[in-house]
Amino acid sequence: MSENLKEKITFKEIDQLENAVNAFSRSTNWIKKLSVTLVSTFGIPLFTNQISFQSMAFILFVIIFLAWILDAYCFYFQRNLRVRIEQKYKVLDSWWPYGLSETKKVGGMQALFNKSHILYYVFLGLFFIPFLSEFLKIVCDCCKNI
Repeated sequence: MSENLKEKITFKEIDQLENAVNAFSRSTNWIKKLSVTLVSTFGIPLFTNQISFQSMAFILFVIIFLAWILDAYCFYFQRNLRVRIEQKYKVLDSWWPYGLSETKKVGGMQALFNKSHILYYVFLGLFFIPFLSEFLKIVCDCCKNI
C-alpha cells in the first residue's frame, strides 16, 4: 500500500473519530440543558409549595441522577476517543505538536466525578433529602403490607 493511501485512510479515520467526539459533546450539552430545564420548570413550583414536594422531588432526583450517569458515559467515550485521535496523528507524524498537553484516558470513576458535572452535584444535593424521605416512605409502606 502506498504511503499516500495510508495517510488518506488515517485522515479519514481521524475525521470519523472527530465526528463521534462532536456527537458525544452535543449529547452532553443537550443533557445539561434538559436537566436545567426540568429543575427550573418543576423545581421552582416545588419549592414554592405549588405542587407535592415529596413525590416531585423524588422524580426529579431520579431523572437528574440518570442524566448524570448518561452524561458521564458520554464524557468517558468523548475523552477516550480524543486519545485515539492523538494516537492516529502520532502515526502520521512522529513529531506530534501537542505532546506536552497529551490527553489522558479516563476511567469510570473519573468520568463520574469531574468538573463538568458540578451542575448535577448541586441538583442532586437539592433533592437528596426529599428523595430519601419519599424513598423511605415507599419502602415502609411496602414493609407494612408484608
